[in-house]
Amino acid sequence: MNVRIWSEEKYQKFGRRPRALILIMGVLLVILGTTYIGLLPGWSAGIALESVSQPAMLVAASDAWFLVDSHGIVRGAISNERPQMFPKIHGIDSQALLRQEFSAVDAVQNGYELATLLFENDNHQLRERDLLINFSDPQNIVATLSGVTIHFGNRGFQEKWDRVMYVRDTHAIGLLVGTEWDLRFPNTVIVRGSE
Repeated sequence: MNVRIWSEEKYQKFGRRPRALILIMGVLLVILGTTYIGLLPGWSAGIALESVSQPAMLVAASDAWFLVDSHGIVRGAISNERPQMFPKIHGIDSQALLRQEFSAVDAVQNGYELATLLFENDNHQLRERDLLINFSDPQNIVATLSGVTIHFGNRGFQEKWDRVMYVRDTHAIGLLVGTEWDLRFPNTVIVRGSE
């Protein structure tokens, strides 16, 4: 029988090396693994990468603007004096948004949907900083962009914006500064011109 007898000191030195090596290898694997996984497109459970943690809207608070992502999560705040480069939303209770109440989060998500719709279909005439969406009246969401006011009602944004595009293309009526478009009535577009 071949038995080795180790002294306590030699055993402790031998035991420390593998533990340190295992710890170092584990840290390297975690760093490399998260870096590699972070590079995989669409890894984050199907959420579009451009919407993850990226501010998309500004929500008016008492003395600042909340930077909010497309899911309605507050990502930070900026002062009122700073130039705003995102679409702006008024009429949402900022404290309710911080508490993640459904009504406030739903309003921000609707605002993001409406802003995305307007910017995708406008032939690049608009700039994000020119868009203001007002939720003061939940039954009539009003978008003001580059001097044009559009009353959307409370739902059906895509169908209503398609009406605007149809009228603009077939009747040569543009989104002129000072005009007001009312889309709240079914299959109707009311255009009030500036006097």
